[in-house]
Amino acid sequence: MLVLGYHLDLCQMEMVYRANWQKNFLRCRVISTLTEEKRQLEAKVDSIQQENGALTASQTPQQPDGNAVNGAQIEELQKQIVCSLIPLLFWVLTVMQDSLRTERDRLLAEKELWSKQTPSVAEPTNPEASKVWEAEKAELVKLRDEALEKLKVGKSLSLECFSLFSVL
Repeated sequence: MLVLGYHLDLCQMEMVYRANWQKNFLRCRVISTLTEEKRQLEAKVDSIQQENGALTASQTPQQPDGNAVNGAQIEELQKQIVCSLIPLLFWVLTVMQDSLRTERDRLLAEKELWSKQTPSVAEPTNPEASKVWEAEKAELVKLRDEALEKLKVGKSLSLECFSLFSVL
């Protein structure tokens, strides 16, 4: 019966792992989409800057203020890029931060559940099972530390985005 309970816990852990993997996959797709959009907008800025350079080089004395118009267009486009990317980045960071909080809460609840078990059930008796138990424990500690580090990075990035957004 104990072996069956251990097997069910592994199945539950595998289901949670697969669900988290799918969430991470979707996050990666959103980030890659945003990265591609940023790359396209940067390409537009580069082409406008090249146009500006070409117009400035071929500018005749009859067009004294042509450079100012193109400079204003470039500045406007740069503002549009920043204004369009900041809310998206802020949203991505918020989603990631919420996901990490949910994962942290789930792991804390799981930790509490495991700590409430009696030592005879929680600690395996044979040496091979003990090695597996220690490896799983070390992996969970590593995952917890990584999640905390990601949460710290997400917080710092969201603060930076918020400060950039408040400047505009």
